[in-house]
Amino acid sequence: MQAEEPAHSEPQEPASSLDEVGEEEEDDSSEDESSDGEWITPSNITDVKKQMGLLTVEETSVPVACVSTDFAVQNVLIQMGLKAVSVDGMAIKHARTFVLRCHACFTITKIMTKQFCPACGNKTLKRVSVSVEEDGSTKIYINYKRPINIRGTRYSLPKPKGGKHSTDPILCEDQPVPQNRLSRMAMSRVDVLDADYLSRASPFKVNDVYSRSAHLNMRTGPQGTRNPNQVKRNTGNHKKRRQ
Repeated sequence: MQAEEPAHSEPQEPASSLDEVGEEEEDDSSEDESSDGEWITPSNITDVKKQMGLLTVEETSVPVACVSTDFAVQNVLIQMGLKAVSVDGMAIKHARTFVLRCHACFTITKIMTKQFCPACGNKTLKRVSVSVEEDGSTKIYINYKRPINIRGTRYSLPKPKGGKHSTDPILCEDQPVPQNRLSRMAMSRVDVLDADYLSRASPFKVNDVYSRSAHLNMRTGPQGTRNPNQVKRNTGNHKKRRQ
């Protein structure tokens, strides 16, 4: 007969130590809740939005306002102290005006269709914003920290060829541009007073395939010349070929 071993009972922890452990767990949970932030309530929703960077605009009632899509008229209305409103019903507080400034000779022109500087003749015009002060003086905003883009100056210009259908790049404002018109035979197909106008619809008509304009595939629409030093527009294709 084997003697049974006496059962030993494990020592139990005192109740005070268990209470301390429970209090520590509650403290940890309270710290986690406090680290997550306060609860969002209707009383502090405005402060929370301001901390997140949300701009709140107070709505003001405007009895009379002027609606215009012309920037010049909007500037005049703002300078006169009148209320200017856009087509969408939004109040216009600031209207921007742009001018062209040459970064070579610092000449300013208000003709936005200019491509070359009217003073030095270089293609160095940059668009800058202008504001009108209360005394009527103009203030130009120029970002001097932004470097001037020198892209497009890698390749040398081709030699000017000239001729009836030349493709020389436009380098100055008064440079003569070829008309690149079609030949007389090709233009006669749209001439209603031509004797053979009705016969042009025949499949056996004679087409112009020997003139230089036909060889160069000229069309009746305007065609611009390409400058090899001009900066290319981004087409959205960012993939680069691996060499």
